[in-house]
Amino acid sequence: MRKLCSKWVPRLLTPDQKQQRIDDSETFLSMLKRNGTDFFRRYLTMDETWIHYYTTESSQQSSEWVVFGESRPKRPKTQISAGKVMASVFWDAYEILFIDYLEKDLAPSDYWLFSDLKKHLQGKRYRKNEEAIADTEAYFKGKSSAFSKNGIERLEKRWTECVAVDEN
Repeated sequence: MRKLCSKWVPRLLTPDQKQQRIDDSETFLSMLKRNGTDFFRRYLTMDETWIHYYTTESSQQSSEWVVFGESRPKRPKTQISAGKVMASVFWDAYEILFIDYLEKDLAPSDYWLFSDLKKHLQGKRYRKNEEAIADTEAYFKGKSSAFSKNGIERLEKRWTECVAVDEN
């Protein structure tokens, strides 16, 4: 027997939301089959995420090697800072098209685009919005067109998996 932690999910979907997600995925897959590679060339999407003034390191990033029998290093509990700005990013298969920043409290979605950005931000501290925005802008400017193309093309797999879950 082993003890497992529950998996955190951004939110639980209602049955109607699940069905809408499946319907949308089926529609997009149908459009993809009709239009082939031209579909991704024309596809535009967006996502948003909070950029915190300080994002703590992950447990893996802060791990240290210790000699057998030595106690584990102590690390004080840190909190994500209260300062934050929301980045809304619009992108296609070729590039980041537009980034907008909001300071008000909106419910962010989570998507492939931001997993790498979150790794980039871990352990960094910002004193004000301008610093967080400048670092985020530099991060996206440093990404190649292959980065955007890869993310857009991953949508097919995401839609297929969504429909497959409904069929089981």
